[in-house]
Amino acid sequence: MVVVGVSVVVESNTMLVTWAAAANGDTGKPVDVSMFPTLTVQATTGTIGTSTLQGSNDGVTWGAIGAGVTLAAGVVTVVSANPKYVRPNFGAGATGAVVVLNAARNG
Repeated sequence: MVVVGVSVVVESNTMLVTWAAAANGDTGKPVDVSMFPTLTVQATTGTIGTSTLQGSNDGVTWGAIGAGVTLAAGVVTVVSANPKYVRPNFGAGATGAVVVLNAARNG
C-alpha cells in the first residue's frame, strides 16, 4: 500500500487536485477541501477498478462519503458531502489510475 502523491493547483475560486499512477491498495494523500464546498470527481486514465472517494473530518478516521462515491472511468460525479479532507481509496483492479477532483467556492 502506497500513499499516492498529489498535485494541487489553486486558481481564484477553484482548486484542481490530481492523484496519479495509483494501484490496488493505494490511497491518495489527503487534501483539505473545507474552503471549497462544491466538489466533483472523475477518474481520467488507467484502470480504476473498485475505487472510492473517502472523507474525514479529523484526517485520521476515513469512511465512504455519503452512500459512497464509486469512481468510474470518465464519469464526472458530484460529491454531495463536504468533509474537511478527501482522498481516493484505490481498490481491486486499479492500475495506473488517475483521479481528478475539482473543488469550487462562490465569491
